[in-house]
Amino acid sequence: MKRRNIMAVLLAAVMTAGLGLTGCGSGGGAPAGNTGGDAAQEGTTAAGGGGAGAAVSSPGDEYYMISFLSGIDYWKTCYRGMEDAASLLGVTAKYTGQTDSDVAGQVAVLEQVIAMKPKGITITCVNSTAFQDTIDSAIEQGISVVCFDSDSPTSARSSYLSTGNEDAGKAAAEYLVPLCGNKGKIAVLYTVGQENTESRLKGFQAWCEANAPGVELVLVNDAGDTTTATDNMAAALQANPDMAGVFCADGTAGGAGPVAVEESGLEEIRVLAFDVDKTVLDKVKDGSIDGTVAQGQYNMGYWSMMMLYAEANGVAAADLPGYVDTGVTIVTKDTVDQYYVQDSKGGQFTPDQFKGEASDEYYMVSFRSGIDYWKTCFRGMENASGFLGVTAKYTGQTDSDVAGQVAVLEQVIAMKPKGITITCVNSTAFQDTIDSAIEQGISVVCFDSDSPTSQRSTYLSTGNEDAGKAAAEYLVPLCGNKGKIAVLYTVGQENTESRLKGFQAWCEANAPEVELVLVNDAGDTTTATDNMAAALQANPAIAGGVLPGGAARGGRTVGGWGGGGGRN
Repeated sequence: MKRRNIMAVLLAAVMTAGLGLTGCGSGGGAPAGNTGGDAAQEGTTAAGGGGAGAAVSSPGDEYYMISFLSGIDYWKTCYRGMEDAASLLGVTAKYTGQTDSDVAGQVAVLEQVIAMKPKGITITCVNSTAFQDTIDSAIEQGISVVCFDSDSPTSARSSYLSTGNEDAGKAAAEYLVPLCGNKGKIAVLYTVGQENTESRLKGFQAWCEANAPGVELVLVNDAGDTTTATDNMAAALQANPDMAGVFCADGTAGGAGPVAVEESGLEEIRVLAFDVDKTVLDKVKDGSIDGTVAQGQYNMGYWSMMMLYAEANGVAAADLPGYVDTGVTIVTKDTVDQYYVQDSKGGQFTPDQFKGEASDEYYMVSFRSGIDYWKTCFRGMENASGFLGVTAKYTGQTDSDVAGQVAVLEQVIAMKPKGITITCVNSTAFQDTIDSAIEQGISVVCFDSDSPTSQRSTYLSTGNEDAGKAAAEYLVPLCGNKGKIAVLYTVGQENTESRLKGFQAWCEANAPEVELVLVNDAGDTTTATDNMAAALQANPAIAGGVLPGGAARGGRTVGGWGGGGGRN
């Protein structure tokens, strides 16, 4: 992120994410469809005129970060993000933790913090089940709680921010495999049985299967121990002297893998590590390895603080995102200097830097601009704009015409707003226009539907595979964990295919007696209704159904099913 744009990017991102949530204001003017007139005429919320209104903050408002293994560099970066957010908001961030991985010790630290009655707490939990009662107790006392990096999923915490490990594995493969010529043997050094590294392996494998089927993966267990990892990697290299690359999928592997490669004497092996330990960064800097995968530690701290503050100032916990993937970045020799842990503290901003002027305009741009789905999105943006003291505006293309939405975006750019958030009807058609806006100093983020090849700063959307798992976790037990369940979805459409994948995965792991009946809605309400009717006639024993797309939800009632249409 370029320094000149940091505040505009943070403002735009907050309006779309951290405080750009529903449920804390009147919503103001609802978006209307674009009738071909001036794009600025759609919907507007000026500062104080329909948003949530300015929140109240004071340096006496304290928010805590709690970790285990307190003092390691990893948490320092997380806390610097929290400090920066706190300084922008005009509140106080504090850090404490348990020096080791003792569960009871960290629970005691949490209890001590709760006794001090802070406004909010963000905590990384050394154990996924041990903190439920203590976290729930804090919430009952009016203290907001979010988790980061390591979750307490059964607690009532508002949100969980962490690395999306499967996507991290895909990002690693996308970088490393082409360096190896998209073929040959690539070792994956990881902790067998550990959920995060297993997920990274899964993502790495998936990318290779889809993009480089000539790659043969050699799986090596690091056993969570540096010495064992080094020995096992050395043995794998000895057995496979034609190894083309090594992906070190966790911190232990990141320290051990490069050592084993160096000691093997084998040349031209491409190496990608994980995490930003100083030893690893030094190897990236001197060219010993090709790069490392940096987790979004700063994001974890920064957005934890934003969510805690939002909830403390009236945003309902239910309106915060349940999970936030804080992303990864591939660190190379060109960028490595940015990733050394800084000695300077965070918190160098002031609240004035976070507030804008009513003349600062930020736009939301959509396709199918009249539907209720976008009205809810824009209401979230309005609420955030009211807090920030800026003006939110909405416009869009009435249908799904790509050229039409590009033209709307060009009209908005011509008005020189501070920032734009856009949902793109096509994933490739907006790259040049978005990049042009950024070159003109306009911050751009995407939401709901992405322009992944553009230079947009971030992308906010539903995690569709996780959504499918959540749907299965709710529906399948209602059906007795067995029998036939129909999935009505748009075949070939990425979002609904991902929802189906998540639904299937949950059933395979938790309800193997379920038989899924797949029904194509073809993206059309009438076709969806007819196809579902046919499926019900052919399968009168169907116990339930999931409708993961807009077309699937619309239309006349079939067998007791029905509902209003919406955005997919």
